[in-house]
Amino acid sequence: MPITMSKSRFIRGHRCPLMLWNYCFRQELAAPTDQATQTRIEGGYEVGELVRKRYPGVLVEADHRHPQEALAETVRLLQDPSVNVIHEAAFEFQGTLVRTDVLVRAGQVWNLIEAKAVLITKDTYPLDAAFQRWVAVGAGLAVGTTSLLVLNRDYRYAGGEHNLGTLFRIVDISEEAEALAPSIESELQRLQALLQQPNAPKVLPGPQCVDQYECLFLGPCTKDWPKVPTPVDWMWNIGKGKKLGLHAQGIHHLADLPVRGLSAKQLQIMACYGENQPWVD
Repeated sequence: MPITMSKSRFIRGHRCPLMLWNYCFRQELAAPTDQATQTRIEGGYEVGELVRKRYPGVLVEADHRHPQEALAETVRLLQDPSVNVIHEAAFEFQGTLVRTDVLVRAGQVWNLIEAKAVLITKDTYPLDAAFQRWVAVGAGLAVGTTSLLVLNRDYRYAGGEHNLGTLFRIVDISEEAEALAPSIESELQRLQALLQQPNAPKVLPGPQCVDQYECLFLGPCTKDWPKVPTPVDWMWNIGKGKKLGLHAQGIHHLADLPVRGLSAKQLQIMACYGENQPWVD
């Protein structure tokens, strides 16, 4: 039976095909959720509740275990002229199923809003909203604007109830979301074909493993790397993604770190390491 592609699965596959494969077929390999991840999840729930207060409306109650009920409830609400805001509306199209954070009626169309518990809009966030827009439009919804709702960096909590008008800021990404539509369709077809294959794809660890958050399946991908006394991880100011890429290339020892592209301070560190001598400025 084909696997339904949700927004989270699509984003995982876009980030790393192996991550999607493991998520769908080898969940037992995932690392347990740590406290930082749990805190981020709980923060997202809290922001979600504030978003529903910011845009008072009707919530589609059926959860992810009852998709058909959610789809039917969404159709009913869209046809009800007294409903102007819908939370968690469900749409199905070409083997995909999404739940939109907020739909706001604007005349004959609905404005789509994707809420994020973040201060800035990263490159992958517009893709989140664009994917939802593509599915909703494919399902027959007349979509007006597409926007991201993020936290306002300039907001200052004064005590009591939050000022929801200034707690959030909205970023219109309508043009970007529309422009992404063709690539979304082709990417979806690629990922759906991937999930029909009998074997996991081969992907080397790299920056994609720690983009936004660390992949829960990083452990199995790195378990065969040798443990060395002076690893490249010790080098100052090299991001974790680059370090993973170095290990994937077989560069595990600090002594084997290529000097090309290193900064003056990093070269000084390499000199101290090679000569086993301190350097004092």
